[in-house]
Amino acid sequence: MMRFAKRFPFAARSWQVMLLALAMCASGLAAAQASVAQTEISGDVLLALLGTGQAIEIGLPSDVRLVHVVVTRGDAMVDSRSTNVEPRSEDQSVSVTLSVGALGPTLRCPLLVFTHTSVTRDGTVSQHGMSSGCIETATPVRLVPRGGFLPTSIDVERWYVVDGFTLMDPTPGADRPTDEQGRRTFDEFVFHVYLSTEDAPAPIEQLGEHAR
Repeated sequence: MMRFAKRFPFAARSWQVMLLALAMCASGLAAAQASVAQTEISGDVLLALLGTGQAIEIGLPSDVRLVHVVVTRGDAMVDSRSTNVEPRSEDQSVSVTLSVGALGPTLRCPLLVFTHTSVTRDGTVSQHGMSSGCIETATPVRLVPRGGFLPTSIDVERWYVVDGFTLMDPTPGADRPTDEQGRRTFDEFVFHVYLSTEDAPAPIEQLGEHAR
């Protein structure tokens, strides 16, 4: 190496400069590295790809004892869930989070309708649970969400609509279903919520008393 440097004195300096440049590049690359960690796919992404959904949180008055959620398809009830709310003191904060929606088609189910409830007391989840139902439909189907139902506040002991969606045939040029008078019909699913002050079954007979 010394002999090589004597014959070509610029060569040694060139190698030194190159090594220094490589070291600086490596240092720069190390400083610019970002950490990587595996995580779960967001449920919002799955819903956007496969279905539709809605999540809302309701602050509960102290006298509410049951939260009823009912899913209807036209005039028929296809799924329901009731969640108990234990008595609490006046200074305790209690809320229920409702997550409702549908996925389809998934696995062996053409349309999976789901309802998840979670009760939170003073910022801590005290109970949660989920119900779901497999709905037979003509395949393929496209889920068209319907929004804008829920007001900013709701009354106790009255049905309200949380969310809804309509099944559509995605085939281009497909005939739209009509009734006997030739009017267009919709295969519509609607999610309803009812806050009850009594430990009693949901008053299903009152579903049609208020506008959906």
